Amino acid sequence: MLNIAICDDHNDICSQVEGYIQKICRDLGIKHNADVYYSGKSLCKKLESGEFYDLIFLDVELADSSGVDVGEIIRNEHKNDVTQIAYISSKTQYAMALFKIQPINFLIKPLKQADIENVINKAIKLKGIDSDYFTYKYEQKSYNVKISDIMYFIKDKRKIYIKTRDGGEGHQFYGKLEDIYAEQLKKYNFLHIHKSYMVNYKYVKSFGYESLTMSDGKFLPISRSKVKEVREFQLNFESGGDDNG
Repeated sequence: MLNIAICDDHNDICSQVEGYIQKICRDLGIKHNADVYYSGKSLCKKLESGEFYDLIFLDVELADSSGVDVGEIIRNEHKNDVTQIAYISSKTQYAMALFKIQPINFLIKPLKQADIENVINKAIKLKGIDSDYFTYKYEQKSYNVKISDIMYFIKDKRKIYIKTRDGGEGHQFYGKLEDIYAEQLKKYNFLHIHKSYMVNYKYVKSFGYESLTMSDGKFLPISRSKVKEVREFQLNFESGGDDNG
């Protein structure tokens, strides 16, 4: 879960950044929350109440305050060196003034999706979201697979196969999909779409009513009993909700 704030006194900039964030996080398979603030004072008030953000997109020139001042409040008054700050401005001369705040990046308007994506990727790496592993045992040995690399699980009789993004299919073990979901994958963006398939939402290319298409071109069926659950998960994820913590 990536908790993000956008602070800019221009509605169009906030909407643009929010739209980029939603698309980027959906494509990366990262759950997120994005809160919008139109003034530095409203952001500071929220931070004072105890709200924590992993990443803040912060305009340098706010109508009611300076983004530099807001950054100094975060770093010096709140003693918060963890939150990553990406400054936004139409001018380049602020770069040196922001040095002490140690921003993750300094973005020049007009903004591009690639700019926002670079910042989010770096924030994800710094938070370590992408570093968790799925663990299984096979023939008395233990194996680890990076969860972000898993595209889907296939159940064939008693054996489960793991398909990874590099095309590998060498991972296999005995078990039940419902058990591994409950034990290891519940907090990640996996969907148990069928008694024989569990997919990583990150690699779903498109949804149909009775099936979905994975990024490797594989069509996987959605069982009738799972249709409602899949639709609700999709809507919740794309709206930035988070049911799994």
